[in-house]
Amino acid sequence: MTRHLQRLRVAAAVNPFRQKEDTMKIVNSRLTIAMAGLIAVFLLAGSADKVQANPSPNAGVSGFCTANNDFGTSHGQCVSVGETNVNALEQRGVTDAVTICKVLEQVFGPFPLGQCVSHFASN
Repeated sequence: MTRHLQRLRVAAAVNPFRQKEDTMKIVNSRLTIAMAGLIAVFLLAGSADKVQANPSPNAGVSGFCTANNDFGTSHGQCVSVGETNVNALEQRGVTDAVTICKVLEQVFGPFPLGQCVSHFASN
């Protein structure tokens, strides 16, 4: 028999109302723990969608960098800079391929604008 139950029995012998009170405390604490666990499960399940991010929302940036020899930088740096700019534009509601290419041209320097537009229009 566990120590806690022994104490409950001793307390019950002294005061029968105390046993009921202690039993209710145990039940209430178990319910509280169960509710906290249930809430945690729901929170984790809801955040799982956020964790399972789509592949890069601007996967076309990688191909764009590759097609332009990464503008003399590493491929990772080119993609990072390109995605940062494209994401910033998309957050402002700009998804037009011409506008995206004009901004990228300001960032990376001159490149074939028509090729860029067709690349981002198809992605």
